[in-house]
Amino acid sequence: MTPRIEANILQQTRQIMTEEIIPHISEQMKEFIRQTVTSEVSQAMSQMQLEPAADEPIVTQTITDDKVLDIEDRLEKCEELGKLHYVRSCEDLKSQGVSKNRSCEDLKSQGVSKNGEYYVDPDGNGQGEDPILVSCDFEQGTTSVHHNVLNQTEIPRCNDGPGCSKIELLYEAPMSQIRTLIDQSVSCSQEIRFDCLLAPLKQYGENFGWWTDYQGHPKYFFDGNYTSDAYHSCACANDCNEDNTDYYGNDIQNYIGFKVSDMSACISECQSHDDCNYWTYRKSTEQCWLKTAKSDVRRGRTVLISGPKNCQSQCIDADEVCNCNAYQNSWASDEGRITSMASLPVKSFNYGPIELEGKDAKIFVGPLICSGKHRIKYLPCKYLQ
Repeated sequence: MTPRIEANILQQTRQIMTEEIIPHISEQMKEFIRQTVTSEVSQAMSQMQLEPAADEPIVTQTITDDKVLDIEDRLEKCEELGKLHYVRSCEDLKSQGVSKNRSCEDLKSQGVSKNGEYYVDPDGNGQGEDPILVSCDFEQGTTSVHHNVLNQTEIPRCNDGPGCSKIELLYEAPMSQIRTLIDQSVSCSQEIRFDCLLAPLKQYGENFGWWTDYQGHPKYFFDGNYTSDAYHSCACANDCNEDNTDYYGNDIQNYIGFKVSDMSACISECQSHDDCNYWTYRKSTEQCWLKTAKSDVRRGRTVLISGPKNCQSQCIDADEVCNCNAYQNSWASDEGRITSMASLPVKSFNYGPIELEGKDAKIFVGPLICSGKHRIKYLPCKYLQ
């Protein structure tokens, strides 16, 4: 590339920076961005090895090299960030009127409008861990943290006992930052899906599959929010029960707050008594109440779950709480959304044994998706590489 062409490109770049980006950012960032972009444009141009035409005033010719397109994309991102100053979370940006569907005038006055990846700093500007890369959806007001197992993954074969195959989820952020993000959010969840062929999650009282919380503790529920480590259930059975609900009163004498091993045992107790029609289970203390009627429903009781004597399960086998527990010779699946903020994010998944031909299992775990308020830290363009 001739010096004349390079000088012209650099001049145009500086003009864009001066007229479109620099006015929107703080003084302390101006010189840094000028130097960074000028250096990178110059480096990219030198790598293109363009040959000038014979008459050389070719400075107006179109350059379509991927390097130039990459620079333009990064300049666009710099412009987006340059408008932020002290922008808060994806949720905050949405509340300020920043959305993909606003007018050009509104976008110009409000700031960022483009869904995509941004750096946020949940633990505060200049404190603790470095900022983390998240995906912002301004229409939904959500912030997502991704990991390395976002595609459906076949579980490796093993024969060393229950849970012998372990699939680790590696997140694009330190666990401390993720937990801070969760603590500052209104709600968080992760989708989970287990596909099975003659591969039950639980059979004859023994668990073969489970996910672990952020501390590595095993969890056996595949939908919703439960505090009991032993509780096993899937979405196909959860329609019967009312979480965070107390069927107050109408207790059967001698069956008031008695101890059981888990919710399934409470349901079994109700089914074994002719005068029991409903039940309430306290997850934190593993207590059970048998009820004759459901006349006073009190919601918002976060440690209680209630339901009918005979649940109309949507599972393949009505006597099971998960589709895969039906142990049938055809593919089935159990999918749900984990909403337990005390447990998230999902750290790993265990299943086994899978030693026989014709027995298979697959797992999918979605990104952690949170909504709520947390702080987006202003970052220079070098983090966009």
